[in-house]
Amino acid sequence: GGLASPTADIPKFASAAEASAALKEAYDEKLTTDMKWEDVARVMAKLPIWRAFRKSGPKKQAFSEWRAQRQKRDKEERDARIFNARRDFAAMLEGSERVTARTTYEEAEVMLSGLPAWQALDEESERRAILDEHVRSLVARERAKAEQLRAEIVAKVVVVMKRLRDEGGFTSGSRWSEVEATILADPSLEGLDVDVHAAARSFRDLQGEMRREEEAAAIKAKEELSRKVAEGRKRKMEQEKERTRLARQWRGENPPRR
Repeated sequence: GGLASPTADIPKFASAAEASAALKEAYDEKLTTDMKWEDVARVMAKLPIWRAFRKSGPKKQAFSEWRAQRQKRDKEERDARIFNARRDFAAMLEGSERVTARTTYEEAEVMLSGLPAWQALDEESERRAILDEHVRSLVARERAKAEQLRAEIVAKVVVVMKRLRDEGGFTSGSRWSEVEATILADPSLEGLDVDVHAAARSFRDLQGEMRREEEAAAIKAKEELSRKVAEGRKRKMEQEKERTRLARQWRGENPPRR
């Protein structure tokens, strides 16, 4: 094959595949993937494993295979390192109480640049992108929290409105300005930041419900009145029929005298 005869300084291998694997291990220790073949030969020339091959073809083939494998491994390690660095950087931001929805990159750099998670992410553009995403997330959370709080406060205002409605405090035709002060002064709303515009909309919505209920009640009452009138007419007709029948029966039993 392509192997030299073993000597005191040339290792012995059972097969060309075994020798190629040993040579690749030596490449892994001594070389970088960007080296030219002339540099490879110069670096490897004094190694016994190099002299185990008589021809350069198998050594070049092993180098080509090793370089492809090493480049693939280096890329995977680099990708994993970047992934972990991004993850750790995001976790650092998430765990920092000092970073808020209004924090700029320059402010974050002053606060956090001394931490390992900051230093592990080399590219400033990466740090900026992750910080921007984190800040947008914080803004969205703050907005959602504020909306939820407003909804909870408005729900409490509606409870007050319904209680006042049930007590006759307003009707479906009342104006918000007529009841606003009474509603907002309720003790259950003390200390709450009531959104007056939202409260006014809820008041109008409640009045809409009241009007729909009133209309439904009016329709039901009208239908009930129509039903009673129809029943009265029916009873009257039945009574008339009964009186006519009795009158005929009486005349039959008592014919007129001649």
